[in-house]
Amino acid sequence: MKIFEEEVNDELYTDFCSEPVHMNLDVTNGTGTIKDFDNIHEHKAGAEWKHNETSHWNECMNNCGEKLNEAPHSYEWVIDKEATATEAGSKHEECIVCGYEKAAVEIPATGTTGPANPNESNEPSGPSDPSAPPENPDDNSNNPQTGDSSNLVLPIFLLFVSGIGLAGTSICLKKRRYSK
Repeated sequence: MKIFEEEVNDELYTDFCSEPVHMNLDVTNGTGTIKDFDNIHEHKAGAEWKHNETSHWNECMNNCGEKLNEAPHSYEWVIDKEATATEAGSKHEECIVCGYEKAAVEIPATGTTGPANPNESNEPSGPSDPSAPPENPDDNSNNPQTGDSSNLVLPIFLLFVSGIGLAGTSICLKKRRYSK
């Protein structure tokens, strides 16, 4: 949309905006020169987001090509396909402002057949055979191994001997105070 076009001294001046343009001309002896050329165009952002790989923006509604509200993308992960125990999934990053999408990346297969909800348990809620004896709670076969295989007899013995030594020392000190 061409709003203004003027030729002065063999030069063509054109304004493609829909806003008014102020121009001061000095015309003497049949020739003119432009002294002041003010475009009072105000930029108004369009609703549509434009984007490239690094940023997004709105273009001016008046077709002047000015980029407004330019900013870097703000990404969040979007899962395209959930990974299962046997099949890989996929996800991609998507800008929450303009919708620009990066290339999808693979989510590795989980390799487990656990419950979809981590709060659920694979264990049955009650005994499967009511006539079976209950599990022994003192059985240590399910306890995690810590790597400490020391025997507790020696530390308990040393603690006992130290206690006897402290008791004997305190008794001796009390006898000395009262004997004076």
